[in-house]
Amino acid sequence: MLLSPQQPGDGVDAGVATISQFQRPAASASRSAHGFLTLPEVSADVAVRGKLRFHTPEAITALARSQFDAAPLRARDVKAPSGIADAYAQALFKWFGRQHRPFKYLNLTFSVMDADTVRSEISHQYEAESFTGNAPMYLAVSSDGEGIFELHAYAEKLTRAHPQLLATALRLVQSASWQTTWIRTPSELLHHFSHFHWDGDEMASDSDALEHLTECHGGNSEMLQDYLPSVVREELRPAALCLPTKGQGRRRSRRNLGLDVATLEMLTCRRGVRRLCRELVHLRELVRRGRERHLFDFAYRGNPVYSAAALVWQNDDRIQQLFDDIYTFDWEGGEASVHLGFIPIAQKAPAIRRQYADWQLALQTLASIDRVLGHLTDSEPL
Repeated sequence: MLLSPQQPGDGVDAGVATISQFQRPAASASRSAHGFLTLPEVSADVAVRGKLRFHTPEAITALARSQFDAAPLRARDVKAPSGIADAYAQALFKWFGRQHRPFKYLNLTFSVMDADTVRSEISHQYEAESFTGNAPMYLAVSSDGEGIFELHAYAEKLTRAHPQLLATALRLVQSASWQTTWIRTPSELLHHFSHFHWDGDEMASDSDALEHLTECHGGNSEMLQDYLPSVVREELRPAALCLPTKGQGRRRSRRNLGLDVATLEMLTCRRGVRRLCRELVHLRELVRRGRERHLFDFAYRGNPVYSAAALVWQNDDRIQQLFDDIYTFDWEGGEASVHLGFIPIAQKAPAIRRQYADWQLALQTLASIDRVLGHLTDSEPL
């Protein structure tokens, strides 16, 4: 069972996935009735009574009812439901819609799945057996493709306002995405490049990288100069971004959010960066409220091939080739999916209230990230 708001029509509804009906060819008028209406003989050992069940399983019914009792859902949002799970999905997606406007830069979709559907979605993955399926229903967070957004166009303007302003924006986006959903950053792209060309060492020296490149790829050493760390690092993650390297510890970098609130508020007086700085103050507060917790508490991560968005310094030929390599590697690995993860939907009143509070903060944080991306890039929104 899959329930999603991504359906044609009025936009936000139950979104029950439909199954096309099998079209049986009509019997010819001249065909003999012999063999067409005659049933085969059935052994007396075969049970002749069957039991058909069309209602929602009891566990899902109980969960949906507890959600309507304890969650901030509105019964008036439900229109002609096909069942109680359908009614819950309609009310849930309406509630999601009240938390934020449609994203312009983040590509995220949400859907409700029962445990069996989740198992089907991840059945091709090596870790699928670790999925316990203890909850009757799960919220799936997915991305079916990521937008690539350039940073270089506004970098000079932001640097003129303050040398650390762009770095602060990126650090806040990184911290906020860690609490919510995956956003690909220049640091991560450099990490991927090092795995493809430098034996996984993104801090490799030029001489070590050239030795590995020559051994693996052969060819003219002059041609391989374009793949050296001193060249690629400045293209993928320029020093001006002030982003942490793997050696500096990216987890610790989440605590370093760049400019403080007082400095950002002072910069709101600067023409051209006023709205960005106001949004960064807001995002900083949301990150503080998140307290370094995963607000979407995935019980199972889906090995996603696409992030919600990708930030690059410049979307040039090298970036295009790198993304081609990443996607090819992920899909050919046989375990990739479009799902970032699956969240078990809470069943008890205290847990339901905590979960909706986390989801509300997560959606507010994502909406703020989306607005920050709009201020950082001149790339076309999704």
